[in-house]
Amino acid sequence: MPEDEDTTGKINFINEFIFAKAPPAPNASSCLDDKRYYTYVHQHMIHHCAVAVNGCKRSLTTKCKRGYEDMTEDILYMKN
Repeated sequence: MPEDEDTTGKINFINEFIFAKAPPAPNASSCLDDKRYYTYVHQHMIHHCAVAVNGCKRSLTTKCKRGYEDMTEDILYMKN
Protein backbone atom coordinates (compact mmCIF):
# COMPACT_ATOMS: atom_id res chain seq x y z
CA MET A 1 0.00 0.00 0.00
CA PRO A 2 1.41 3.44 -0.89
CA GLU A 3 2.26 6.04 1.74
CA ASP A 4 -0.52 8.26 3.16
CA GLU A 5 0.66 11.32 1.22
CA ASP A 6 0.50 9.48 -2.12
CA THR A 7 -3.20 9.95 -3.00
CA THR A 8 -2.74 8.94 -6.65
CA GLY A 9 -0.84 5.82 -5.62
CA LYS A 10 -3.60 4.84 -3.16
CA ILE A 11 -6.29 5.36 -5.81
CA ASN A 12 -4.38 3.20 -8.31
CA PHE A 13 -3.80 0.52 -5.66
CA ILE A 14 -7.51 0.38 -4.74
CA ASN A 15 -8.64 0.38 -8.37
CA GLU A 16 -6.28 -2.51 -9.11
CA PHE A 17 -7.62 -4.80 -6.36
CA ILE A 18 -11.19 -3.67 -5.61
CA PHE A 19 -13.87 -3.46 -8.27
CA ALA A 20 -17.44 -4.46 -8.96
CA LYS A 21 -18.77 -5.79 -12.23
CA ALA A 22 -22.22 -7.15 -13.01
CA PRO A 23 -22.24 -10.71 -14.35
CA PRO A 24 -22.87 -11.18 -18.08
CA ALA A 25 -26.37 -12.04 -19.25
CA PRO A 26 -26.90 -15.81 -19.31
CA ASN A 27 -27.45 -17.65 -22.56
CA ALA A 28 -28.87 -21.05 -23.49
CA SER A 29 -25.67 -22.86 -22.45
CA SER A 30 -25.36 -21.13 -19.05
CA CYS A 31 -25.67 -23.34 -15.99
CA LEU A 32 -28.49 -22.82 -13.48
CA ASP A 33 -26.15 -21.21 -10.92
CA ASP A 34 -25.01 -18.58 -13.46
CA LYS A 35 -28.64 -17.77 -14.31
CA ARG A 36 -29.56 -17.44 -10.61
CA TYR A 37 -26.52 -15.28 -9.88
CA TYR A 38 -27.39 -12.92 -12.74
CA THR A 39 -31.00 -12.69 -11.54
CA TYR A 40 -30.03 -12.04 -7.91
CA VAL A 41 -27.51 -9.34 -8.80
CA HIS A 42 -29.88 -7.52 -11.14
CA GLN A 43 -32.87 -7.75 -8.79
CA HIS A 44 -31.21 -7.04 -5.45
CA MET A 45 -27.84 -5.37 -5.96
CA ILE A 46 -28.57 -2.74 -8.62
CA HIS A 47 -30.40 0.48 -7.73
CA HIS A 48 -33.44 1.24 -9.86
CA CYS A 49 -34.57 4.87 -9.58
CA ALA A 50 -38.23 5.43 -8.71
CA VAL A 51 -40.61 8.38 -8.66
CA ALA A 52 -42.69 7.45 -5.61
CA VAL A 53 -43.51 8.49 -2.04
CA ASN A 54 -40.23 7.04 -0.71
CA GLY A 55 -38.52 7.04 -4.10
CA CYS A 56 -35.22 8.63 -4.92
CA LYS A 57 -36.63 11.07 -7.51
CA ARG A 58 -39.30 13.74 -7.27
CA SER A 59 -39.96 13.56 -11.03
CA LEU A 60 -38.54 11.76 -14.05
CA THR A 61 -36.29 14.74 -14.85
CA THR A 62 -34.70 15.18 -11.39
CA LYS A 63 -31.46 13.54 -10.31
CA CYS A 64 -31.37 10.52 -8.03
CA LYS A 65 -31.07 11.77 -4.43
CA ARG A 66 -29.02 8.69 -3.52
CA GLY A 67 -26.38 9.45 -6.15
CA TYR A 68 -26.96 6.48 -8.44
CA GLU A 69 -27.77 8.50 -11.54
CA ASP A 70 -24.90 7.20 -13.67
CA MET A 71 -23.51 3.80 -12.73
CA THR A 72 -20.86 3.74 -15.46
CA GLU A 73 -18.28 5.73 -13.48
CA ASP A 74 -14.96 3.92 -13.29
CA ILE A 75 -12.98 6.51 -11.35
CA LEU A 76 -12.37 6.35 -7.61
CA TYR A 77 -12.64 9.58 -5.63
CA MET A 78 -11.05 9.89 -2.20
CA LYS A 79 -12.42 12.32 0.36
CA ASN A 80 -10.04 13.92 2.85
